[in-house]
Amino acid sequence: MGTDTIPHAALPSIEILMPATWHPLDLDRETRAASIARLVAGTMEPGAAFAEARARMRAEFEKAAEIGAAAEAVLAFVYWSAPEGKVASASMFLALVDAAPPENQGVPEVRVLAEAIAARYAGDVVELGAGAAARV
Repeated sequence: MGTDTIPHAALPSIEILMPATWHPLDLDRETRAASIARLVAGTMEPGAAFAEARARMRAEFEKAAEIGAAAEAVLAFVYWSAPEGKVASASMFLALVDAAPPENQGVPEVRVLAEAIAARYAGDVVELGAGAAARV
């Protein structure tokens, strides 16, 4: 992941604000094993007492990366916490979907886009405070 704050003008761009407790997950098959190892080493305690927890964390991140790559995600983030000995993990994947309307049809309503995305990816349409959204 780059550190550029100004994207190239010819590329589409998105802006994501993530809590510091969420970490970028490398989806590239060539580099993700080493990247995940660094992420685990920087997140978990060193030493033999935590070896099993580190192995579980690596396995969870690998599984999440496989899911994200299979879904053609372009970005992925993971969260991992173990308060009171209970493991909590979550992952978020971002994929870009072509939402350009067909010629001469104008911009579709938000609900129409949410329904189309939900149908394409076997998801559901849900109502959020800002309106309709697709959960996939």
